[in-house]
Amino acid sequence: KGPIFLAFRQDVCTACEIMEPLLMDMFDVEFGKKELFYQTINYEGTDFVFYHINIDDPYEKETEAFYIYDKDRRSGVPMFVFITLGNNSGEIQPYYITAYSTLGKDTETERIEYFHEMISTGISFYKKNKEI
Repeated sequence: KGPIFLAFRQDVCTACEIMEPLLMDMFDVEFGKKELFYQTINYEGTDFVFYHINIDDPYEKETEAFYIYDKDRRSGVPMFVFITLGNNSGEIQPYYITAYSTLGKDTETERIEYFHEMISTGISFYKKNKEI
């Protein structure tokens, strides 16, 4: 039904404390650090579902996704995943991008720009490939 953004954290996580307020402001949402939270977000005219998942809490099924999308096998948080649709030699399949920690960026402005590009690209892929 649309793209999905996953934000994973643990109870104790310094980088999570830096990144979560940015996500809350960017998407106009509020959630607790131990909370399994999801909400449909409209971004640039396209809806996607935002999930916040604490891997220390008993959300067993949701936590499995952490290991599936940890493409670099870092096992670190925060971890952010944008799931969309991609075209693999003519076959439309799920496609995702995974980013970690503070995104390798030094400032909040750079982090917001990174998320904007990540989400805009994912939305563009979704729109292009859902029609095929």
